[in-house]
Amino acid sequence: ALTEQESYSTAINASHQFNTKISLDMGLSQNFNNIGNGGNPANQLGNLANSKAWSTMEWLNYEFWPRLSAGIGVGGGYTIQDGSPDSINEQYQARVNWRATDKISFQLSGGLEDQQYLSGGASALVTPIYGASIQYQPFEQTKLSLSANRSVSPSYFQSQNTETTSFTAGLNQRLLRQFNLGLNGGYTMTDYTATSNTAVVGRTDDTYSFSASLSHSLTKRGTISASYSYSENSSNVTGSAYSSNQIGVQVGYQF
Repeated sequence: ALTEQESYSTAINASHQFNTKISLDMGLSQNFNNIGNGGNPANQLGNLANSKAWSTMEWLNYEFWPRLSAGIGVGGGYTIQDGSPDSINEQYQARVNWRATDKISFQLSGGLEDQQYLSGGASALVTPIYGASIQYQPFEQTKLSLSANRSVSPSYFQSQNTETTSFTAGLNQRLLRQFNLGLNGGYTMTDYTATSNTAVVGRTDDTYSFSASLSHSLTKRGTISASYSYSENSSNVTGSAYSSNQIGVQVGYQF
């Protein structure tokens, strides 16, 4: 059986420069996930749930010198999930952006997310969250990247959250001055946690992914690209494993 999914995301971001050293970044986001029930009990699709989430994050930044800046951030959010307890959360983070040389740059962020449930009896969930990436450009035509991320978000299932840890590596190579080749590979581990005392969890998924794209400039403003992506998911819950192959073509023009 098939399960339909519709996702809608909206974001508003703004920045203000107080002086040459201090700046403020502000952000608001809205994420709606609508899930259709495929009616397949073997795949545990009977408890799928729509969710709506609103969040905000504000960063106060300080530039020590042109290649090094740091910031502290505070945010909050509210989540509604069908058949599940509503929840509120607060985030406390710090981040550093450092361009060590003309070829190497680093971005690091980390902190805690504190999530409280407004019903259901579950204890508050305090989770470490982080993001880290490094970019290396050994040649003008070649860029390499590595990144790691840990986050918390509503699950597709009632009264459950997902704690997601991911690692990705990428290569971007310019070919013959007009073509760009992109290669990306990654691994993601997803743990499901309960948001109420009545939810039974214990599911863990491992996902491996690979994607490749080749783009070409048609004119000064136009591009055409072809892409291929593959992902394979394994789970400790019977009937939840899957694999996916996707091929795409995209044409773009900038006015």
